[in-house]
Amino acid sequence: MPDVNHDVTFFSKLLQSVLPRPVKIVQASPVGGGDIHHSYKVTLEGGDCYFIKCNHRQYSDLLEQEHYALGALRQADAIRLPRVEGMGECEGFAYLVLEWLALEPTGDEAALGRQLAQLHEHHNGRYGWPHSNFIGYSVQHNRWHSRWADFWRENRLLPQLTMAQKQPAAARFTSLKTALIAASDELLKDHHPKPSLLHGDLWGGNKAYLASGAPVIYDPASYYGDPETDVAFTRFFGGFSNDFYTAYAKARGELAPDSQAQYARRQVLYNLYHQLNHFNLFGEGYLNGCLQAMRKVISNAAQ
Repeated sequence: MPDVNHDVTFFSKLLQSVLPRPVKIVQASPVGGGDIHHSYKVTLEGGDCYFIKCNHRQYSDLLEQEHYALGALRQADAIRLPRVEGMGECEGFAYLVLEWLALEPTGDEAALGRQLAQLHEHHNGRYGWPHSNFIGYSVQHNRWHSRWADFWRENRLLPQLTMAQKQPAAARFTSLKTALIAASDELLKDHHPKPSLLHGDLWGGNKAYLASGAPVIYDPASYYGDPETDVAFTRFFGGFSNDFYTAYAKARGELAPDSQAQYARRQVLYNLYHQLNHFNLFGEGYLNGCLQAMRKVISNAAQ
């Protein structure tokens, strides 16, 4: 990766290919927080700042798909996202240049709930996305389907299970796979949500707030699907307050009491996708959680 102590010329060349004016860099410094790309804050003479993500050229597809999803989410005009200034390659590195936003860890969570509900009101005729994209380093398949149960089986569960079966713990997944797929189909057979525009990777690390309290989301893995999947993942690592859930439910409409149990069962199924992905990316520390969730999904479907 570029060394900010020695490669100001690299960032100058990169930004000059993006910006329509002469570039003179005052400061370039690394920014922490991500575990895939290397990120930098670059300040220009005059005070303009930019957030730059860089990675080796072979990871350009990840940045390209992030660029595409950010554009789609910004077009929905529901929640603030960083503006894309440009992307490309420079000296063997792929890059994505975004506006710099000074972000705070806390803010107006009720506004985030309302605005996420507004995002989810943007619909499509089918479930999927124009391209496969990425969830972490993993390919996220997005082939179009007209039935949500088919989409979830073919594009979410089966690809992750196929990867898991290549791991040393493969036999433990294989023994549950058939029952799990049948359980997923059972839980979703009568569930036909409108295909909603989703963030796709909405956990506490992918949202923040401006100084005004206004929410900002970023690092999407978007597609058109069940909005419950976004809400489910907000619960997985925590970081969202009751104000968020209350405002979201009020904006979307409260569930009838007899629907709440099915909703809770689907949450387990939807978060299993992320658990399997974490197992495939980071290893056996996630094994027991995956197996417990798989058994819970199977048990839920039998009720």
